[in-house]
Amino acid sequence: MTSVDTAAELDARADVATCAPHDPAPRFGTRELIDAATCAGTHVMHARRIPGTRTTIDHLVVGPTGVWVIASREESCPVEVRPGRIGAERGPQLYVGGRNRTSLVVDSEWQVAAVRRVLEPIGRGGVPVTAAICFPDPSCWSTSAGPLRVASTVVADADDLVRDLLRPRSFTSSAVSAVSRRLDDELPPV
Repeated sequence: MTSVDTAAELDARADVATCAPHDPAPRFGTRELIDAATCAGTHVMHARRIPGTRTTIDHLVVGPTGVWVIASREESCPVEVRPGRIGAERGPQLYVGGRNRTSLVVDSEWQVAAVRRVLEPIGRGGVPVTAAICFPDPSCWSTSAGPLRVASTVVADADDLVRDLLRPRSFTSSAVSAVSRRLDDELPPV
């Protein structure tokens, strides 16, 4: 969905529509799975620029669980979280293909802060905003891994990410509409 819907339009569709099912068997990229699994009342924006920077947010999803800032990565596998080492960065570290890629988490959390700054002038700075890094390649994940967390960032495959996006929460359709409109206005497409 590329346009911002009014709260009434979102409410009307929510009354008659349910989330589109997605088949986890065929493998698509993050964008395709997000688009296929969105339901009424969920607004999706792709490739948005943070004004005054060269930074692009891969995907923004505004829905019942709040705002999700999603980075999509196609990198070598496996994806794992390791404990920090003494004398190095503290806290859990994200490793991808055996390399420390914790910088992806730092970048994602910086993007979340930028989204919150955009929402503050309309009184929506307290809206839940979640950073996520999606590695859609199923070979990156052990069968029992499930979504991982590094700091406040969710690290997941596309199926787990879509399940988290669509969990029921109390973020109203009018809030989704207001937040979507603001983000659509302030974060231009690339």
